[in-house]
Amino acid sequence: MDNKQNQHKLILAIENQEYEDWVASIQKELNNQFEIVVLRPNPEEKNVVIQKMKVYEELAKQTSADLNKNLGIILCGSGLEASIALNKYKGIRAGLVSTYYLAVMTRMHNNANIMIIGTDHTGKKAGLQFVLPFLTNNLEVGPGKFHATRVNKLTNIENYQQTTC
Repeated sequence: MDNKQNQHKLILAIENQEYEDWVASIQKELNNQFEIVVLRPNPEEKNVVIQKMKVYEELAKQTSADLNKNLGIILCGSGLEASIALNKYKGIRAGLVSTYYLAVMTRMHNNANIMIIGTDHTGKKAGLQFVLPFLTNNLEVGPGKFHATRVNKLTNIENYQQTTC
């Protein structure tokens, strides 16, 4: 039985080759529970800034191709550049995560579709503990829950800015 067909598809991106060990660890941690696509920078592109921006663009593009199924994770230094850049793309809600609690809440309360792990301030052992909770939690809805309303308001702001700015 294929356990992946009803699961999220993970788009796993890295800013540079030094995160390859994280990729292997995440793949091992998930143990084939999810379809995983790995995005890497183009080593032929000599400009590091352009390399990163192309990774962000491709991550946003692939994640937003199916917002009901695709989730992204990016591994980078501080996470700040990725956070600012990714949140410029329509349909993307990227959250910089540094604790287990934030990994859960970024999905349950904000319906983030990309998790950013800043490896400068998050060790691999801790960071690996964020992956499964991010992939398996969903937006909390129901009586007394206002999170869906907040997400809708954020989407309305995004749509307004797309047409006026």
